[in-house]
Amino acid sequence: MMSIQRRLVLGSTFATAAVAVLGSIVLYVVVSGHLLQQFDETLAVKIDLIANSYELRVLLEKDLSDSERADAAFSLSGLLDDDSELPDEERTYIEIVDPEGLTIYRSATLDELESLNRFSGADLFELSGATPLRGAYERLLREYFDAEEQFPAYVDVFVARNATGLNEGLQDFRIVCLALAVGLVLTQAALLPILIRIGVKPVTDLSDAIQLLDESSLSSKLQTEVPRELSPVVDKLNGLLDRLQTAFDRERGFSNDVAHELRTPLAALKFKLELANSRERENADNRSIVAQCSKVAGEMETLINSLLLLGRMESGQVTISPTSVDIDSQVQTVWSQLERAAPSSKQHYEVHWQLAAKAELTTDAILLQRILTNILQNARDYVNEGGEITIATEEQDSKVRVVVENTGSQVCSNDEANVFSRFWRGDKSRSATGTHSGLGLAIAKRIAILLHSEISAKTKGDRFRITIILPRVLPEDTTS
Repeated sequence: MMSIQRRLVLGSTFATAAVAVLGSIVLYVVVSGHLLQQFDETLAVKIDLIANSYELRVLLEKDLSDSERADAAFSLSGLLDDDSELPDEERTYIEIVDPEGLTIYRSATLDELESLNRFSGADLFELSGATPLRGAYERLLREYFDAEEQFPAYVDVFVARNATGLNEGLQDFRIVCLALAVGLVLTQAALLPILIRIGVKPVTDLSDAIQLLDESSLSSKLQTEVPRELSPVVDKLNGLLDRLQTAFDRERGFSNDVAHELRTPLAALKFKLELANSRERENADNRSIVAQCSKVAGEMETLINSLLLLGRMESGQVTISPTSVDIDSQVQTVWSQLERAAPSSKQHYEVHWQLAAKAELTTDAILLQRILTNILQNARDYVNEGGEITIATEEQDSKVRVVVENTGSQVCSNDEANVFSRFWRGDKSRSATGTHSGLGLAIAKRIAILLHSEISAKTKGDRFRITIILPRVLPEDTTS
């Protein structure tokens, strides 16, 4: 693909060439029109001078002797500077013709040229040849002279001047305009690449800086002192680099966390097997050890399944199947299943129910059950002895709000943003037991995103609250 710099050079060159040519044409048309107008105005002045002259009135008299006619013609010639001895470019060519085509007056300068009478009816005319002429014509009616029958019904007046100088001047001006256009294009073609190279240098510098980035330098910020047009690009790139750095750090930490999470149950499993193999044991002892190994394996299986589920959700491999769900019944069902499956280690705590939604949702029932299971199990596991768990639902226009709160929390307000991170635990002592992998709320967060819901965490004193805001109906474009 052609570079931006080359595109700018070619585009600007063509644009400048078009503007130069168009400008030269417009300039030539305006200037040449002005010169021709001035030239034609001098012809019009000559015609007015002839029309208002006493000598023309004399020449139009019918009963006029030859000598009187000759004297009047001579006087008119003097009045009009009609002298064949003048240089060609200063000569004026005049011819006056009556209705019968007879010449009333013909300037001496026309002796070698054909009659101008053939241009009758043309306001302006040009005569080419060895001596190019440009002239004007006007028909003067008898009424113009306030005369009676002794004057002809009309006379045609032809006035022309030598147009050699005008034509040569216009030709020279055409060459000048063309030279200006060509010079402008050539100058622009020579300077534009340099100017554009200077102009796009910030882009080139930014490109070079990006090429130097790798996984070890993502924390480095791109230069922010750039032209205003590039500021949004640099800001977005720096934000992207921050997210990439966070992702790299999370992946690096993920490997360490997985290794750490698997090391404890594997060490326990190895110890149990070595203990079983250390000496002969009774069947009851062997069964106890096998049961313990099975429990450790189950914990490992739960961890791996959670990781696989989280991976599938993050890669978009989970299909959403919307169905109708009664939110209050679903919450109660999940809580009952947790109580039957694994009684809490806390012997005494109170559960307060505040179910007021009375609403049905159109959502994925399986994913909704999983997210409710995770947050309710989290409350059961972390509530303190003799503490409280509050489970509430509430309708909010087109949404439903689910709140689960427990006492006995050790999470501080600064850690609220971390509770949905993988392998993060508010109670660090739980990591050694193998019963908490730190993935429950991370999975809940990912499911909330899939269900177009909002999930948040809030701590106040020893109370820890999880809030989920679910839409009543999933958007139609929700597929995974």
